[in-house]
Amino acid sequence: MLKINQTQKEELGGFKSLEIILLKDVLNCPYILTNANALELTYRQFFEEDISILPVEESIYMRSRPKRKASGILYSLDAGFQVKYIEPNLEESLANYHLKQVIVKGFTNSNKVVIYGSAQNPLLFYYEPEHSTSIETTSKIRINCKAEISQKPVIAAL
Repeated sequence: MLKINQTQKEELGGFKSLEIILLKDVLNCPYILTNANALELTYRQFFEEDISILPVEESIYMRSRPKRKASGILYSLDAGFQVKYIEPNLEESLANYHLKQVIVKGFTNSNKVVIYGSAQNPLLFYYEPEHSTSIETTSKIRINCKAEISQKPVIAAL
């Protein structure tokens, strides 16, 4: 039975940050990632080649759409953000991630962690510069991580 009660708990929307983890940097990931064991995911952090990017305000997104297939449920996952500036150093750094397998870890404004992908079911990293055609609009880079996988997104409290 599900018992539904309205509460006065405030849940802030949106994401304050993302970490995009290259699969090669994962140190430990449970074979089946769940809400209960999500914090067991460990990975190499804070090395010289790591980059920090300031996204276009509130452009960070994470979407999950379950699809019923003959083989079971597949989750169509999509996560990413936009960057308002195009610089050679940033483009070079993003090129090192392009078409590589990743896990995406999102930190919500309500102090939750949402993880898309796992070591067995990673996402694929893409980036695409979008050059402006007019002086009024800025060029940007769209960063996207996608996959259709059997691993559902997991959620854990910080």
